[in-house]
Amino acid sequence: MYVHPGKRLAYLSNPKTASLSTAEALLLRGFVPVTSPAGMETAAWRASKPSRIEHHRTLSRHPGAGWNVACAVRNHWDAWLSWYFYAGRPTVRFDAAWMRGFHARFEQTYFPLPGRMWGLQEAFADTVLRYEVLESDLARWVGAPVELEVVNASGARGGRARFELYDEDAREYVASTFGAEIARFGYAFLW
Repeated sequence: MYVHPGKRLAYLSNPKTASLSTAEALLLRGFVPVTSPAGMETAAWRASKPSRIEHHRTLSRHPGAGWNVACAVRNHWDAWLSWYFYAGRPTVRFDAAWMRGFHARFEQTYFPLPGRMWGLQEAFADTVLRYEVLESDLARWVGAPVELEVVNASGARGGRARFELYDEDAREYVASTFGAEIARFGYAFLW
């Protein structure tokens, strides 16, 4: 989490939403990283070793009334391609079987809420920033122009060509697993 006490803004990062680029931009605008409640690593907090869900619940409660908490979301099908390339898997077939295996392996780390890719942070957010228009959403939220540098890109790009990796089963896996969240954000399979 990154906070700007003067503006009373807090940013909860989501993986695969340019979170490192966003963090760097926020740090340049006076935000500071927070890793524990109230920004203090207390012995009691460290000893409690909160789960990922409880950690974010604790952090999201920390700012209190009058703060605006934001997180970013991304088209679910695009995010899966990013996971695939980030994991260095271009030699492994991209299909629903790979997705199920990845999902099961990282369920507690990245997908702790069933049917929700972005739900952990989004549940605590007042403002949802969209990866697809992140610079403009971020600038509006921060109240100043923001330029994002590409940091830690997941690899292969290529817009439309990337979506040709999806077969019907893989498209359906994403749609059925995250359907309610996809509908809430108005996302669709891009091509």
